[in-house]
Amino acid sequence: MSQTEQEFHRKVAVECFNKTWDYLEKKERTLSDEQTMLSLAHSSCYHWSFVGKARNFAIGDWADLAGLLGSEAAGPSHNLRKDLPGNMPGE
Repeated sequence: MSQTEQEFHRKVAVECFNKTWDYLEKKERTLSDEQTMLSLAHSSCYHWSFVGKARNFAIGDWADLAGLLGSEAAGPSHNLRKDLPGNMPGE
């Protein structure tokens, strides 16, 4: 992977991570906010899977986020994906 690609993945991973925290800190979130937050969390993990280190995976492991939000926010696509192999970085 080129240095440019590595920089891109790191930049997007950080941006998605920070935006996820912005949503977590909101006092009131809509269902749409929660779905966006979950997508951002997944995106952050995806991009860290290319350039992250163990610390990034530990901090960015949002596995409990879907449970915290409930199945309505996670939506049916989350329920379909969770049992498929290869959904976590490093698998």
